[in-house]
Amino acid sequence: DSLTVVRLSCRPKDAAEDEAPGGVTVGAPDAPAGLTVARASCNDAEVAWDAAVDNGLRVTGYTVTWRRQDAPGEEGATGEAAGTSFVLSGLSGGTTYLVQVQGRNSKGPGRMTRPLRLTTDSGGAPLIAASAPKPSRSHSCRSVGLELPALRAGCRGEAFFTVQGRSLLPADELVGYPGRLTGDWSDVVPRTAGSTALIDGLEEYDAVEFRVVAHNDDGAGP
Repeated sequence: DSLTVVRLSCRPKDAAEDEAPGGVTVGAPDAPAGLTVARASCNDAEVAWDAAVDNGLRVTGYTVTWRRQDAPGEEGATGEAAGTSFVLSGLSGGTTYLVQVQGRNSKGPGRMTRPLRLTTDSGGAPLIAASAPKPSRSHSCRSVGLELPALRAGCRGEAFFTVQGRSLLPADELVGYPGRLTGDWSDVVPRTAGSTALIDGLEEYDAVEFRVVAHNDDGAGP
């Protein structure tokens, strides 16, 4: 005799799941993996995540929710993302937020990620991610181009760089060159907000070094 075998399962079916023809289960997306802070400044931050498993139906977008960690009863805020990153705006400086993301498809919203802790920059003078500028290819015997380091701007006012330079030659070799850099630090580019700087008016065969100082309304950084 031929036999028919039936396998039964008692796994509860998610409310957002259906069985498509052929026995394939489709449903709302899984919680996205890899939620992380891409960057954070004083008043905004960017988070990113991996694409959610779609469970048989194309993911059409993501909902991002965030609230202050110190205000558990607060409703918080939400935003919509078409891709796998999102910029949170209108944040407060020096504050920790809890961020969650969920995908959605034609079955509806999927499972949310676990909360991610994100802390914005606090006030104070700006910080430089690297301590020294790097020479670029844009230089000659009387000028030099510099690639400026990354800058964390802080929370008060526009941040900018001052580029300073000094000569490394002995003092007696600098006599007779009134426009030449001396052994003391002096401003060669008083203010720039760019990623590069060009210093010209140098003397041939000089040996010079440069440094950058970051400023905002709170003062000068280290």
